[in-house]
Amino acid sequence: MAKSTLHSVVLSAEEREWLTRVVRTGAHPAQEVRRSRILLELDDSRGQPASRREIAGRVGVDPETISNVAKVYVERDGDVVATIQRKKRLTPPVEPKITGEVEARLIALACSTPPPGHARACQMGCVTRSSSAEEYTVVRDRRSPAGASPRC
Repeated sequence: MAKSTLHSVVLSAEEREWLTRVVRTGAHPAQEVRRSRILLELDDSRGQPASRREIAGRVGVDPETISNVAKVYVERDGDVVATIQRKKRLTPPVEPKITGEVEARLIALACSTPPPGHARACQMGCVTRSSSAEEYTVVRDRRSPAGASPRC
């Protein structure tokens, strides 16, 4: 990446102070601390920063990571907090196996009276009620092999 196309990072005194606290307190995730150190090293307001390779050597990351953090800083309009924190996912990585509709049917089934001759399933503990009146837990029969469906 050419020097003219590098993204500029200009921090205010308040932002520098906040980032320094993030680095020194040890109460933040390692990724946030690392990105905070990178932003402090890239700060143009205190004069010309060191080269990307020198900063990468000091922080212990690849020079491409330095460029990526600077790019994210510019893309997020200089928002320091948004730059160092992980972007929240819009969707979960894995779809939930029990959807709201299935859960509602399971709760309705658990709360209904069992048909004649099937009262034993509730006694076996296939569906148990937790401390909250609205929460139910499906319990797999401990005697069945792993992965097998419960007998009830």
